[in-house]
Amino acid sequence: MIRLPFAVSLHPDRMAEVLRPFEELRNCRVNLKGDSRSEFEALLHDLHRLSQSQSNFRQERMNVRLCDLLYFVAEICQGDVQEQLPSSERERHVQHIIRYVDTHYMKDIGLDDLALELHLSKPYLAGMFKEMTGLTIFKYLYDRRINQAKLLFQFQPEITVTEASRLSGFKRLSHFSRMFKQSVGCSPDLYRTQLHRQS
Repeated sequence: MIRLPFAVSLHPDRMAEVLRPFEELRNCRVNLKGDSRSEFEALLHDLHRLSQSQSNFRQERMNVRLCDLLYFVAEICQGDVQEQLPSSERERHVQHIIRYVDTHYMKDIGLDDLALELHLSKPYLAGMFKEMTGLTIFKYLYDRRINQAKLLFQFQPEITVTEASRLSGFKRLSHFSRMFKQSVGCSPDLYRTQLHRQS
């Protein structure tokens, strides 16, 4: 059973059903179109906007949006989850890469490791991932690590920048700081300070 690292107001009788897609589909890519896509993007936009706000009720309002987002995903994935599974071999390979990175992001990961894991050549692997996701494998890896650091800062207020860097998979603090600033727009230390002020 998935345990959320924060309190959300999901109805207790619905919690297992709402979290089911995350347990069974894992990193499945679902293509949204039309109104569904617009609604999903609006929810993400609201969450992002609230995360930057100074509202006294910021956390509570984010909680409401997050719950709505979880219910939305559950509704999209209702029925037989097998229908949402990757349909092509290339998509299955990409999902495998994403799953591998999400499981091993805290360790050293190279194209050699992924090529060995998937029994594919490095150029084919790298090209296929870029074509299907719009990202290089290493961009995805660094984004995953930065997001992990942001979660650590959010839910472990006492954590140091050095410890967050290490737990996110960065070997050098300077590299972490550079990548974090490039991705987020400020240093990890400033991000952490601003987060605590907002709380």
